[in-house]
Amino acid sequence: MGTHTVAAPAIVVERWSLPQRAIRQAGLLFFVVGVLGLVNDVLPGSTAHEHPLSSLVDVANTLFGVLTWSLSAREVVRGKWSYVLTLVALSSVATSNVLGGLPAPTLGIWFVLIFVWVGMWFPRGVVLASSPLAVAAYVLPLLNGAPRTKFDLISVFLVVPGAVLAGEVVATTTSSLRRAHAEQQRLLTEVEARTEELRHQALHDALTGLPNRFLISDRIEQVLARSRRSGTQCSLLFLDLDGFKNVNDSMGHGVGDELLKAVARRLSASIREADTIGRMGGDEFVILIDGATLSIAPELVAERVVQVMREPFDIPVEGAVVPFSVTTSVGIATGDRPGASELIRDADIALYQAKDAGKNRFVPFDNEADSELRRRFELELDLRSALAEQQFFLVYQPIYDLADLSLSGVEALLRWEHRTWGELQPDEFIPLLESSGQIIEVGRWVLAQACTQMAHWRSRGIDMSISVNVSPRQLGREGFIQDVREALSASALPAEALTLEINETTLMRDRPTTAKRLTELKRLGVRISIDDFGTGYSSLSYLQQFPVDSLKIDRIFVEAISRSPESDALIHTLVQLGRDLGLRTVAEGVESPLQVEHLQAEHVNLAQGFMFARPLTSEQFSAQFLHEDHPVEGD
Repeated sequence: MGTHTVAAPAIVVERWSLPQRAIRQAGLLFFVVGVLGLVNDVLPGSTAHEHPLSSLVDVANTLFGVLTWSLSAREVVRGKWSYVLTLVALSSVATSNVLGGLPAPTLGIWFVLIFVWVGMWFPRGVVLASSPLAVAAYVLPLLNGAPRTKFDLISVFLVVPGAVLAGEVVATTTSSLRRAHAEQQRLLTEVEARTEELRHQALHDALTGLPNRFLISDRIEQVLARSRRSGTQCSLLFLDLDGFKNVNDSMGHGVGDELLKAVARRLSASIREADTIGRMGGDEFVILIDGATLSIAPELVAERVVQVMREPFDIPVEGAVVPFSVTTSVGIATGDRPGASELIRDADIALYQAKDAGKNRFVPFDNEADSELRRRFELELDLRSALAEQQFFLVYQPIYDLADLSLSGVEALLRWEHRTWGELQPDEFIPLLESSGQIIEVGRWVLAQACTQMAHWRSRGIDMSISVNVSPRQLGREGFIQDVREALSASALPAEALTLEINETTLMRDRPTTAKRLTELKRLGVRISIDDFGTGYSSLSYLQQFPVDSLKIDRIFVEAISRSPESDALIHTLVQLGRDLGLRTVAEGVESPLQVEHLQAEHVNLAQGFMFARPLTSEQFSAQFLHEDHPVEGD
């Protein structure tokens, strides 16, 4: 209740108030009317000669206008007195016009102008002001001794309501237009602010606030164009944090993000204002040097960057400040290029050279020595879309039983049909899949495809198994067991028909974890084979720790048969070891009848190689062994 009591006086004041600007304009209007009236009074034939009171009113209007404007400008006149002052002034203007002998229609025009003006600033004042002005228009001429005709009287009372209506229309329209204009301005301001925000987000990295790849590329294009016109050189430094993945893996991505923001701040403080720093993604940054000279040579900038990055970073971790040390490798590309992508590519190739040289250093781009790195770089870029674009495919190398030379199974081998270089062998791209982590996704696809294909072939009456190679990253991942389970379930392939081949060096990396993982796989029913056995550095005594089904003798020992007594002795030892442990032995790389005879004499169980068959596509295998013209769907 107290709230309503306090608010009531404010409402009354508002009702009786006029804006200060409106009062000042009224004062100016009164002044002009008074001056014009005085000029009219001195003209020959003016009725003011017969009515001296008219001139006095004009003088009053002039003085009153100055007083009104002055008081309003100084904000002396406030509240309801501003309204009273305005009404008195309006009445004075009307009196001046009547005493001056103006006819009723002319007086009506004055009313319209006055009411329109009042309606623009104070709509409620129009209605209140109409009564005294109408009375003044009728009474004052009688006092002046100049009675009006019936026509004049009707004109006055027709014009006054018309003036009131005009004022109200103008007031309503003006108010609506002002509100619409204000709303339009507000919306435009919001749209401009939002557009600028979206534009900033589209061109800047959300984490560090630095220019992103799109903005950096645009600025490189501008700098290249300017360098061509001015004859100067531009340089691009491509930076990568050494060992940043270890920070993410050990401390979490939140700490990694804080470290990236700290790196961005330190790099920004290490370069000139004329240069541009941006984040390409992950832990990769670039620095664009505009107008490189001897004093700001890119090598000097790179050396300074490498030095400042060696200082530890203080990163908050769970309420404490923990120092983190990371080093930086930098690749430098200088000079004109056709476009931004070429300059970025060459700087990235130089970065690879810095990484290969031992990290924590900078390396300028070498155009003569980059052919192999360029190919590797382009392959790595193309690998990102190879699986989605269905460029990978499997080939299958038959495995034979040496006892009767019957078909025992196949090994699934991955191939890449590159759109530029054609079919690529695994040793060209498997290391890149491993280093980038894409081997997880690609390995999952290989496993699913191989199981599906073998299930189809077995449904056609061939009782055989399929071997699939498993990478270290796959085996070290918790979800790998689920990948195998899903591949078997989706294809309906019996688990015993699947053999997973594990490299010997992979087997020995983390023996407890590997033994646990292999035991889980064995529970599924799949078979485990050690690939390239005999080439590793492990002790054969460790072999008993793992649930292994077979040993695969590496091709280098098979190739040396009959040429190297040491190789013959090693093959004999490996076969005898397998026999003692109850393991089957498989020889790979068999290419001659002599090798077949020697392996049979040593009682090797299985063999594969060009002597028997080259790797076949699914179509070729189906046509040769199943007499089918069409492969399994989806292969």
